[in-house]
Amino acid sequence: MSDIAINVAYDLEDPGGPPIQNVDYAALVKTLRDARGLTQEEFARELDVTVGTMNGWENGKHRPVKAQRKRLLLIAQEAGITPPMMAPPKAAAPNQDRGNE
Repeated sequence: MSDIAINVAYDLEDPGGPPIQNVDYAALVKTLRDARGLTQEEFARELDVTVGTMNGWENGKHRPVKAQRKRLLLIAQEAGITPPMMAPPKAAAPNQDRGNE
């Protein structure tokens, strides 16, 4: 089992784990599919989505809807796969072009 607690009942921040909205779903879909030895078509059929939708998720063009995000997280949890997280946003550099004040 994963060492990261995942609250699959809600798409909110879990106090015991990472913020669920920060999961890198493109990487998660690819990881799950590869770990299970499935093609995009096979995994799409299992999740009852089109191959185009699966391809869009895996290539980061769009993100699964809430119900599918929960399902993907549950599959990952059952497989003992820790969901990959997106890199935190970079802090904006201070404005260095302010001239003489």
